[in-house]
Amino acid sequence: MQALGISEVVNSLISNRALVYQLTRRNIQIRFRGAALGILWSLVTPILMLAMYTFVFGTILKVRWIQQQGGNLEFATILFS
Repeated sequence: MQALGISEVVNSLISNRALVYQLTRRNIQIRFRGAALGILWSLVTPILMLAMYTFVFGTILKVRWIQQQGGNLEFATILFS
């Protein structure tokens, strides 16, 4: 079987976008079906991780970036990016 080029892959995704949408939606529904917060877990988890890293490294360990003047909010913004 011959490898597909990037343009062929993109064209295939565009021409089958309805199928891609249905499969993606089904996968997300199955993934979060039994969870208490449902799809909100996909947002809550990274926010909790960011808060934990900011607390540990910014508050407890007092880690700072070079030339950082602000507090933990600026540290969290840099860490998140």
